[in-house]
Amino acid sequence: MGAKNDTDVLIERLPFIVFGVFFNVAAMPNLLKVASVQHSLQFSEVSGLISYYQTFYGTAALFSCYFTLNFSKKKILIIALLAFSFLNACIFFVTDIHRVVILRALVGIPASMIIPTALTAIGEISKKRGKRTGIIFITTSIASTCGIFLSGFLPWRSFFLIPAIISLFNVFLLLSVKNDRTDAGGNKQKVPITRIFKKYVAILFEPAIQKIFSGIFLNAFLMASIDSYMAFFLSERLTIGQERIASILVFGTFGGIIGNYFSGKLVDGYLWFKSLWVGVVIVSVSIFFISVNLSLPIMYMLFMSRSVGRSLIHLALVNKFVCLENEVRPYVASLNSVCVFISGSLSVFFFSSIQPIIQFEHYLLGVSVMYVMFLVVTVTYRHRVALVSGIMLHAFGIINRLQYSYLRIGRRNDSD
Repeated sequence: MGAKNDTDVLIERLPFIVFGVFFNVAAMPNLLKVASVQHSLQFSEVSGLISYYQTFYGTAALFSCYFTLNFSKKKILIIALLAFSFLNACIFFVTDIHRVVILRALVGIPASMIIPTALTAIGEISKKRGKRTGIIFITTSIASTCGIFLSGFLPWRSFFLIPAIISLFNVFLLLSVKNDRTDAGGNKQKVPITRIFKKYVAILFEPAIQKIFSGIFLNAFLMASIDSYMAFFLSERLTIGQERIASILVFGTFGGIIGNYFSGKLVDGYLWFKSLWVGVVIVSVSIFFISVNLSLPIMYMLFMSRSVGRSLIHLALVNKFVCLENEVRPYVASLNSVCVFISGSLSVFFFSSIQPIIQFEHYLLGVSVMYVMFLVVTVTYRHRVALVSGIMLHAFGIINRLQYSYLRIGRRNDSD
């Protein structure tokens, strides 16, 4: 057997890098609950730990393509990890919650370089792109599992120190890679930033790309607000503590591991659309039953099934980008991160503004209906899915207005 080249070693380092970056992302909703109690703040006052992070992440991801096209992927990862480690360490030592929110937002800038760089490298090198992409997202689920589990026991500030240490360790792992054969830094002529943004616009006018981005945007929008408030919901409705909430969320991440594994198999077998619609059905059914507030043991299974479906949807859509031509892949990898995180930040901003006037169970029911609409429109009008975003978000607004009217009538009857 021949010795592995340095590019293979670089690809094998990617899961360790992703683990450190995503260690505290899924645990953040549980940490929001703890931080709000300790500092006597409302959900809207601490939600910036998620929404601002996603906004900075999504905005900075626009420029990740420029770096992956013009510079060594190894250098990009090393610089990004050093900045990521430093900012997280600063958060650990800062006591003012408003400064924590600002620093957490800045963390999104170096974090946004990781996934686009990883997906671009996988697309250039690996023959089993679905498998490699699946491993990356399985790693995010494993990191989420560890982070959520520990969020039931460790102080919330320690969740910024741990990824800082892990990322610093990964810097030393990358320094052992002597050569990077995916290095674009050797190109004599660098791609200017203006040409990249023109390419972004051209890509976004491609009907096939619009279809995939519509699905990614909607999936992220519908899920992000649910995730951000779920710890508050479980605490209020089931009257359980931080440890039990963490255990329920851990079950959910197990579902993510299962979903990413099987979705990786399906998309390598060119069954990406089947993976997509199966995932939509599972998510819709799971969210519906979560909204009716079933018993605690059933809630464990519902969170797991929701994560299975979510992973099937996400990996099926993302893998369509990974399999594109080398000339296009870096651009869509960057736009994918922009789409996911800007959509997520808009979702959290939107929900935090309506949270005082809407019951979370009704919101969950609305999301379940939106997934059903997404499935119907996708299957029926596969070439017009770019219109789904506007249709569904408009319908979502109508549902929320109806729910608000329902709550006002209910309160009026209670007062009578």
